[in-house]
Amino acid sequence: MIAWRSSPWACKNDRLLYVAAFGDDPATAVAAATRWFQETDIEHIEYAHHRLIAAIGNRFAAHPDLEPYRSMIGRVSKQLWVRGTRAMSALGRVTPILEEMRVPWAVVGNAVWQCKGSPLFRDVEKPELMVARAAYTFTVSRFWDAGWLPPAGSKLYGMPDPISMTDAFGNSVLLRSDSALRDAFPALTNEELWGATAPCDAFNSLFRLPSSDIILRLCSLSEFRPIADLQWAVDLCELRQSEQDLSFERGPPAAQLKQRLKLLDGLSYE
Repeated sequence: MIAWRSSPWACKNDRLLYVAAFGDDPATAVAAATRWFQETDIEHIEYAHHRLIAAIGNRFAAHPDLEPYRSMIGRVSKQLWVRGTRAMSALGRVTPILEEMRVPWAVVGNAVWQCKGSPLFRDVEKPELMVARAAYTFTVSRFWDAGWLPPAGSKLYGMPDPISMTDAFGNSVLLRSDSALRDAFPALTNEELWGATAPCDAFNSLFRLPSSDIILRLCSLSEFRPIADLQWAVDLCELRQSEQDLSFERGPPAAQLKQRLKLLDGLSYE
C-alpha cells in the first residue's frame, strides 16, 4: 500500500486512480481503473481526479473493459482539452515578452508535455514558466506592465517565488525562478541549465522546453514539487516513456528522487 502524507488523495479508493494512471503493469492498471469507476459515484468525482481519468482513457483508448465508462472519460477529456488549449494560447501571448527581454526561460510542468503532444497527460490548468534567478524580479515587472497582475496587495520588491500572475480574462501563469535548482545543484552551470533549452512551435506560438535532465532534477526537489503535487509523478512517467536515464550524481536530491521512484514502483492499492 502506498500512503503519501499531505496527499489530497490519501484514501484507498483514490489510490486506485494512481495505480491505473501510473502503474507499470497494464492488466493491474486496467483492473484498478475498472474498480474505481464501479465504486465511485459520479457526484463524488472531483476536479482533482480529472487529469488521471483522462490519462487512463488515453492510456487504454481501446480496452473493452473501459467501454462502459468511455462516455464519461470523453467528457472529462474534452473539458481538460478546452482548458488546456485556452491556457496554452494565453501563455503564448506572454512568451514574446521573454524573447524580447532575452532572458533564459523555459516552460515547465505539464506545459512541456502539451508542447510535445503527450499521448497521456494533455491537461494544463495553470502553465508554469521558469526564468533565471537574476531576471526574476525584472520579469515580474514586465509581465505586470503587460497587464498580468500578481495577487492583490503585492509589491514589486519582495515578490514571492513562485508567483501567480493573471490577465484581464482570468488566465493565470505561474512564474518561478531557477533558485531551487541553483541551491540544490550548486555545480550546475548556466550551459547545463539553460544551454540545452529547445525551441518548440505549438499552439501557434514559440515555447522553450528544458532538457530531460533538468526536468528530472526538478522532480527530485520537494521545494519545487512537494509530494502532494502530482506533477513530479507525471514528469517521471513521461520521462520513462522516452527511456530517459532516471538517475544523476549522489546527494540529497538523488536520494529523494530514488525515494519517489520507489513510491511509483511500489504503487498498489491492496
